[in-house]
Amino acid sequence: MGRTVFVVSNGAIRDTGFLADQIIRADDPVIICTDGAAERMREIGRVPHMIVGDMDSKGRKGVDGRDKLSQKWSSGSEPLQR
Repeated sequence: MGRTVFVVSNGAIRDTGFLADQIIRADDPVIICTDGAAERMREIGRVPHMIVGDMDSKGRKGVDGRDKLSQKWSSGSEPLQR
């Protein structure tokens, strides 16, 4: 069976508990989100596998709370510094 993929965009999420619950219930989920939705993922304690966007909405802190943007390319290159 394939993996469940969650694609999350920025905007008001009425029930982050519901989103968190769906992610927890999925078997080995993949999370892809826009730069603005990265904050929603941090609020529910999840780090996305991929962030898509120009990073203008994400703010200064990375999704892990550190002062950088953690991105890893499929080539295995080092994270980008913001």
